[in-house]
Amino acid sequence: MNRIILIGNGFDLAHGLKTSYRHFIDDLCKQIKTDKEMWNVTMAIPESKKVDFEKLKEEDKEKFKNKFFYAVKKDLNIQNWVDVEKVYYKELVSCMEDAKKTPVPTYTIKELNEEFGFFEKKLKEYLSREIVEKGSSIEIKQSIENYLDKTIPEEIKTDEDAEYTSTYIVNFNYTDTDKKYAHKISEEDGDLIIRLHGELHNLKNPMIFGYGDELAKSYSEIEDLDDNRYLEYVKSIKYSLTDNYCDLYSFINSGIGYHIYLFGLSCGNSDRTLLNELFEHPNCEKIKIFYWQKDDMSDDYLDVYKNISRIFTQKNNLRNIVVTKPNSKPLVPLTDIEIFLNENFVKFNDNGHKFRISKFLVTQAQYESLMGTNPSYFKGDKLPVENVSWYDAAEFCNLLSRQFNLEERYVKKGEYLEEDTTKNGFRLPTDNEWVYAAKHCRVDNTETTNFAGTNNENRLKDYAWYRENSGGQTHEVGTATEATELKIHDMSGNVWEWCEDLCGKEGCGRVLCGGSWLSSAGNCRVSIGNGYKSNCRGYNVGFRLARSL
Repeated sequence: MNRIILIGNGFDLAHGLKTSYRHFIDDLCKQIKTDKEMWNVTMAIPESKKVDFEKLKEEDKEKFKNKFFYAVKKDLNIQNWVDVEKVYYKELVSCMEDAKKTPVPTYTIKELNEEFGFFEKKLKEYLSREIVEKGSSIEIKQSIENYLDKTIPEEIKTDEDAEYTSTYIVNFNYTDTDKKYAHKISEEDGDLIIRLHGELHNLKNPMIFGYGDELAKSYSEIEDLDDNRYLEYVKSIKYSLTDNYCDLYSFINSGIGYHIYLFGLSCGNSDRTLLNELFEHPNCEKIKIFYWQKDDMSDDYLDVYKNISRIFTQKNNLRNIVVTKPNSKPLVPLTDIEIFLNENFVKFNDNGHKFRISKFLVTQAQYESLMGTNPSYFKGDKLPVENVSWYDAAEFCNLLSRQFNLEERYVKKGEYLEEDTTKNGFRLPTDNEWVYAAKHCRVDNTETTNFAGTNNENRLKDYAWYRENSGGQTHEVGTATEATELKIHDMSGNVWEWCEDLCGKEGCGRVLCGGSWLSSAGNCRVSIGNGYKSNCRGYNVGFRLARSL
């Protein structure tokens, strides 16, 4: 079995390089604000009339000399991320349609290509600075080194891995971070590193910047225009400038089956033509996603899977070839529990009882990353997970404990889970812990006895999503106007929160605290507790995490 490892921008990000398009655009905006010459190149208004790049409006488009820059920044503001090459393709199609309608289009292909060329130049400059500044500090990641072994170590091997004969590393970036792992590549075994999209400052392997989606419906229309300016930034045409693509093509047609490992490659449409050839080739037997595991334990596995699904024309092959999440791995696992705790938890000391409680409610993205399902009624990655029972929340705590090799707090007793207070894993807060944290969330340790963050009911709308301001649904965690001084969010409102304690005469239920998007102000008070059967679920019930110190 052969292997192809596709390296994307997530690989560089995992090594501490700020090489995403977001990093680049943010840096470009700073340059424009401080450099008069840059302002004159990109903006169509006097420098004295500064534009707020973070709050763009449709009417601001006329203030931009570089219309493509406006399109990119607007896309970034809306989605909080951007694919510059994808935006170029959308603008290219728009230029084509505009040219068909009128003999004097408002935005010509000549203007678009010149403005995209400006971005290419500035991207080279930015990446060159970033590599010079960070290059020497890049460290090898042990997990990646293990994944590159021809024989995967038993402790991380899954049923989807094989013993590999030859490996081709195909780098989609313009950087050479892969050289840190050159010792894993052997020419004697037929291995090769291919920097498919070129390299910075290498005339023999020039940078290829553009789009590569010949499967798009509009592409045949673009070809029919018989105007080569529309093909100036087509990746598959520029592949002819080097032997990189030919080397890869020979490898996949060698007659030997191959697996594909995805190291930080998002598999977006801007590379769909090439990826379709690799993924739907008869020699491709498995595609394994090495996903990005974020500091809060959520990940991008499903995002990558969705992107891959757009590349397959035969959807039954998609399900047969792409490895499921249980058999996939994080590219760089989050194993340092202190980093996780410091990023996501606040410490408390209640008369000698020391504990941590999480700053945020557990989100749907976090829940789905561990549980493999999202039961929520209101859907959204950053919305709090709801419609979960106490047992669901306890199982999530156990799975998170396993991630860090901690003892599981909840043990099976017959059909149900019960807490074992001797175990050190993640858990739900007790009722007393929850109330203490909600009351003592000011820096000076003074109490707010009414609501989390304030004693003034008139100010509750600044701290909580409840009946008066929720609009009849949950809201993204941490988006209320004000956080408590200790940066603990949503302890009043949004969703009721499961606690560890039993409640009720029969002890058949569990305590809920905090109120929800559906609650009156009175039911959001920190002193108000509620009870709910442990196996019941509601679209206004979620949870946050705790751990004993």
